[in-house]
Amino acid sequence: MNNRLILLCFLVLYFVVFRYVFIQLNDYSITCKVFGVYSSIPANDLHVIACSMECLRKGMDIQSKEVNDLCGGYFNYTRFARLLVYTGIMDSHTKIIAIVLIILYFFVLFRFIGEIDVFGLIVYIILLYSPALMLLIERVNIDMPIFIALYISLYFLRRNKSAISALIILFVSFIKLYPICALSMYLNKNFKNNIKILIFTLLAYLLYIFLIRGEFTAIYNLTGRGLEYSYGAQIFIDSMYPFLKGWGVTRYVPFSLEQFHVLFFLMALLMVSLGVSMGLRQQINDEDTVHIDGLRVGAGIYIGTFLIGNNWVYRLCFLLFTVPQILKWCKKQKAMRSLSIIALMCITVYIYNDYWAIRMLVNFTLLFYAKELAAWFLLFYYSYAFSLTIPFSTRSLFSPGTTFKATVYEPPP
Repeated sequence: MNNRLILLCFLVLYFVVFRYVFIQLNDYSITCKVFGVYSSIPANDLHVIACSMECLRKGMDIQSKEVNDLCGGYFNYTRFARLLVYTGIMDSHTKIIAIVLIILYFFVLFRFIGEIDVFGLIVYIILLYSPALMLLIERVNIDMPIFIALYISLYFLRRNKSAISALIILFVSFIKLYPICALSMYLNKNFKNNIKILIFTLLAYLLYIFLIRGEFTAIYNLTGRGLEYSYGAQIFIDSMYPFLKGWGVTRYVPFSLEQFHVLFFLMALLMVSLGVSMGLRQQINDEDTVHIDGLRVGAGIYIGTFLIGNNWVYRLCFLLFTVPQILKWCKKQKAMRSLSIIALMCITVYIYNDYWAIRMLVNFTLLFYAKELAAWFLLFYYSYAFSLTIPFSTRSLFSPGTTFKATVYEPPP
């Protein structure tokens, strides 16, 4: 039997069991908690958008507390996202839009991963149905249509329609700022041919950032943040700072929390620089496949969002773009096999870290340090893996005359 079909069967089984538990408990919130998905209203993030657009058509301030109380959350997107008001979207449309988005999400995901072996099947079962990634499905967060859009962008790039691909990335970056990191997919063998498109896209994005610079404070203040269900450069110090103050450490290290944020941002940049410098010294002999491009997309977004400092854990869904190539590397010898296996373990540690069943078995402090260690290792790994995939021809454009060492990783006999 096709392993992707088995994976689909597990998906159906997951929702059947979820429905059964819901019927038995007759409480949606408690049912979600049983599966490690902490939520109380189905498709709540989509509901907030649809409800906010409905309020906007009535002339209400969608960033006001009144609308927040009415819709169950603040509309924390840029003004460009308000163009959704012209689509006629209403709160009553939430259910049908959610169903369509979830179907499209799994369709593009199953299409992207391609054929998988038994090891791949086990990995995808562990990852896809984890509490962290199922939270994305439950909330129908904006990251879901962005995931779909980036797959479409990747599709056009593979068919040498780079302008359309870049426009898609630019469009979704006008709604949420981080998807611009997906331009990392352009660092392929055709980079020289696409450099004008890349420059135009970046300039258009920077112009947009300049025009909306006054909105950043409001968006930042309206965006909810967490420590337990989040990842990023700020998570460790945000979690430890209250303890440092309680222990009196801050009297001897007189840094404010904001200064610590800058320090950890610089540490993250150093980690990225280390990974990139190591990766650029060598290269693998893999062909420039769609899965290599997918790794560039997922790695670029993980690095970019990690540097931002604080992201909800469902944003790790973009790491699914990297998994097919990681699975391929796991079958190879030498460094990439070991590092890739560790990377899969780190992803698993992170997306299951907040599951109540795990916390009953493992000490909370140990889980916290394991999660942070996993997150920072993944920052190094994706920096290294991303730079490793940049072709010699593209590297030579930045460092003419430089000789690179080619490291060939052959599959085991």
